[in-house]
Amino acid sequence: NPADSASAAGWAALVGAGNTPQSVTEGLDLAGVSAAAALTAILYGGTPWYRMVVGAYPSRRQADSALAALRRRGVVGGSSGQVVLAPYALRL
Repeated sequence: NPADSASAAGWAALVGAGNTPQSVTEGLDLAGVSAAAALTAILYGGTPWYRMVVGAYPSRRQADSALAALRRRGVVGGSSGQVVLAPYALRL
C-alpha cells in the first residue's frame, strides 16, 4: 500500500544489544520513556542476538533527538546507542 510508505516511521534508537535478553535489559531503565521499546531477536552468524530499540520516528533528526534525550536522562551512556534505520518499526 503506497499510502503506508508515505507515513512510515522507519527510524529508531538502538539502546542495547547482547546475546541474551537479560544482558540487553539489565540496568536499562526505560520507565517514563514516551516511545515504544521493543526487544527483538535476530540471527547473527546462526546465533540468536537480541537488541533493544526505542521508538519509531519518521525522520533521522527526530530519532537523533530522542537518543540525545535518552543520554541526558542516563538511560544510555553518553557515547552509547545509535540511530538505526528500522523499516519495520511500528508507531503505536
